[in-house]
Amino acid sequence: EPFFGSYLDTLIALFQATTGGFDWAEMSDLLWDISPMSSYVLFLYISLMQYAILNVLTGICCTTASKTVEDDLEISRNAEAKRHDSVAARLRHFLQKVDVEGTGS
Repeated sequence: EPFFGSYLDTLIALFQATTGGFDWAEMSDLLWDISPMSSYVLFLYISLMQYAILNVLTGICCTTASKTVEDDLEISRNAEAKRHDSVAARLRHFLQKVDVEGTGS
């Protein structure tokens, strides 16, 4: 009754079983007494939901990691370009200083 009193109670119980709101073994024990096949269906439901949740979480982690790598690569490229420009500017300044004749060669 507490899990299957109404359609809404059943949905809430399934949500709680999937998200750790309670141990789904309690629901399974009740179902086993009614029909072992209904317990197998619950096992399948819990397995599929856990698989789906893990896939979503893995996807979020991979997307975040990929975005972080792209951002880090862009930051590294910009830093390298600034460093290159700074070195080139210092070299140009040095060469202009040592060019006492002003010929540029």
